[in-house]
Amino acid sequence: MKNKFVIMVENSAPSQRKSAKSVTWASKILSDLGVTKVVDIGCGRLRNLDALQAFFTHITLVDTKLQCERIKGLVPKSEQVRLIDSEQFTHNKKKFHAAFLISVLHVIPDKKLRKQLLTMATEKVCKSGYVVIDVPCGEKYYRQKCTPENKYKDGWIMGDGYHRTFYKNYNTRELDELLTSGMSIELCKKVWFDKHIVRIMKRLN
Repeated sequence: MKNKFVIMVENSAPSQRKSAKSVTWASKILSDLGVTKVVDIGCGRLRNLDALQAFFTHITLVDTKLQCERIKGLVPKSEQVRLIDSEQFTHNKKKFHAAFLISVLHVIPDKKLRKQLLTMATEKVCKSGYVVIDVPCGEKYYRQKCTPENKYKDGWIMGDGYHRTFYKNYNTRELDELLTSGMSIELCKKVWFDKHIVRIMKRLN
């Protein structure tokens, strides 16, 4: 039986313009370590662009073709910033000093796709490069909507109508297991911001 809805990860992007605390925190640390070239995978509505521009000289923004169409007019005309879709990114040979996955993993309903995205992010950074991950954990906005009626896979369906979104509530154990199980990255730094689990991982090889 067909689902009466489709999940649109593009609709999960928050509308606020304020950069995530995790991005400002991690950017300062990485900038001090000499990082200059970064990629924001799942850049959404560009809420983190201002913070990234404050610390890095080369920024690549990546999202689905649909999201790229939505935001292309918002991307500054600058040699410092470029926007590419996820398909282009997959085939791109360029390496980065660091990759950001901010509020991305928890909106993907397929476990395998989460792992594949994390693997790709790791492969896109150079040796000894970094991957920054941020996922919400127990935010009231989501928690009050997580009911038995909208349970779906290992998370919950959000919204009404045909186009909906997905939410996976990670805890620290689950996230750290995802980040270390069969991955070529190790923990560099960690922090907790406003019910968000944040990790800076370092590529091993």
